[in-house]
Amino acid sequence: MDKNPNKELKCSPKNRQKVHIWGSISVRGVLTCHTFRCNLDGPYYVSIIDDYLLPAARHQFGQHWRLQQDNDP
Repeated sequence: MDKNPNKELKCSPKNRQKVHIWGSISVRGVLTCHTFRCNLDGPYYVSIIDDYLLPAARHQFGQHWRLQQDNDP
């Protein structure tokens, strides 16, 4: 293995198809999951929150819950 940290690595994907998964979990377990093939941008992320997270969280917790998210996107 080359120890040079500046060496550029080139990758050739074998399969260019991909499926993304967005999911939400709580102390009570999985709330909802959503699969999609497009790139996740801000407007699409907001639609996932509106269409999947909000209904599931309201069903499970009513109006008393908090969202903690990672940095994607």
